[in-house]
Amino acid sequence: MRKRYIDYSTHHERISNPDQTKSKRFLVGLTGIPGSGKTTLADRLVKSINDQAGSNVSTIISLDGCRSALDMFEDPAEAHRRRGAPFTFDSQAYCNYLEDLLNRSDPPPAPSFSHTLKDPVKDSIPILPNNSIIILEGLYTLLDDGDVWRKASSLVHLGVLIETPIEIARQRLIQRHVLSGICKNLDQASSRADFNDLPNGKFLMDHMRKPDLIVQSVQDNSMVLQCP
Repeated sequence: MRKRYIDYSTHHERISNPDQTKSKRFLVGLTGIPGSGKTTLADRLVKSINDQAGSNVSTIISLDGCRSALDMFEDPAEAHRRRGAPFTFDSQAYCNYLEDLLNRSDPPPAPSFSHTLKDPVKDSIPILPNNSIIILEGLYTLLDDGDVWRKASSLVHLGVLIETPIEIARQRLIQRHVLSGICKNLDQASSRADFNDLPNGKFLMDHMRKPDLIVQSVQDNSMVLQCP
């Protein structure tokens, strides 16, 4: 069957009018390999949904807020080297927070991630009473590996995958690492992309629940939505 594509801006027809659920909020899990443009699309999704609704019915929670403090690991050097691997996240805290979002009228503020401190910051994103559509943005929001990650992904009502050619993602990662100061030069940035980021992305793609929607990311940073 021929695939049908529509511009990403029409996403809200599927997301902002979700099926009725018994949950307090509708959770959208947005994932893709590192460098796929998750944060960019999440921002566009929320803006489009809120513009259509005329109020802030949607907000973003980044999985990065549930990263573990790497210096607290038994082997901090290894934890820093493997930054972004599943074990460097507090999956139980993430899963528990999703349950709060689904079951509580007044969930606590969500954690965020400080790129300055390179560590999570607790209770920094308030969840307002009218925030009924939550965009969960992060590498492992649809991970289907291990009991806790599997349970967390099962709580997501709508799973969205951004498909990105490896070479495009790699170029974005190298540029990001240099500009952010994570790496001092292109050689370091290339090594980090090749031996850390992209292997983490491959692990996701090999251990992911089937997405409900697929977004195609292209070189000029525009995106289209593939409807299965």
